[in-house]
Amino acid sequence: MLETILQDKAVPPLVRAKCEEAPVRMALADAAPIYRDAPEAIEARAAGTQMFRDFIDEVLPNAPLAARTLAGDLVMATLTEVGREFSETPRTEQEITCDADALADMLRANLTR
Repeated sequence: MLETILQDKAVPPLVRAKCEEAPVRMALADAAPIYRDAPEAIEARAAGTQMFRDFIDEVLPNAPLAARTLAGDLVMATLTEVGREFSETPRTEQEITCDADALADMLRANLTR
């Protein structure tokens, strides 16, 4: 799902960063012990990491490598922790949209300055 969103060139990169991921995140967390160390999982993580780096490079094409690395680390840490906590509580479609929009605005503001 994340691959489809991040690689959709028809949508601007800062819009692509928003998706409905709570059910997927919870299912993956439940299945993690089964697949975490499988060669396919390691390969998928590496591909995901590269895809995210490519996304950050696209968003910040003129920034130095150190700035892109820092921005990517901060965005990923934010998405991981906020997503984990957010996914633990069922929410209405309106709550999800409102919170996702607020988080996207925050991240967009950070990346564009």
